[in-house]
Amino acid sequence: EGMTPVPDSRRAMVSVTGDIMGNSLAGIENLLQAPYGCGEQNMISTVPNIYALKYLTAVGDLDGEFKEKAVKNMERGFDREMNYVHACMPSEGGFSAFGSDKKDNEQGCRNQDPTMASTWLTAFVVRSFTAAKQYTPNVASSIDSMLSPATAFL
Repeated sequence: EGMTPVPDSRRAMVSVTGDIMGNSLAGIENLLQAPYGCGEQNMISTVPNIYALKYLTAVGDLDGEFKEKAVKNMERGFDREMNYVHACMPSEGGFSAFGSDKKDNEQGCRNQDPTMASTWLTAFVVRSFTAAKQYTPNVASSIDSMLSPATAFL
């Protein structure tokens, strides 16, 4: 800095970091986003919050504002995802992109659930919120309550 470059000279830049993930995580705050959309979109927008928080915690570089935002997004994501859980057989406890027939759920499980839950989405929900549970004490017991029927579905 402060030096005038020589006209027509080439320029090089060197960056050194002590963490293999350093350069790729320069902007990790951009991974934090509020959950939105259907069951699948909700998970895709929630999960980066979980793993960004997990990484920064592991490397000791977590600040309070980042944690607060990530936890808030995870809690919202969990609450939203519960809109896509199936309550009636044969998909009881499973998750799908659009959930089950709301009318049937309001009137009880008179008939079999006409829509099927997704095995892969349910597994993704179980794995993701198991990882999030340690950071989300406000919904940890709700996560525990969701895990048993979701695991039984799988």
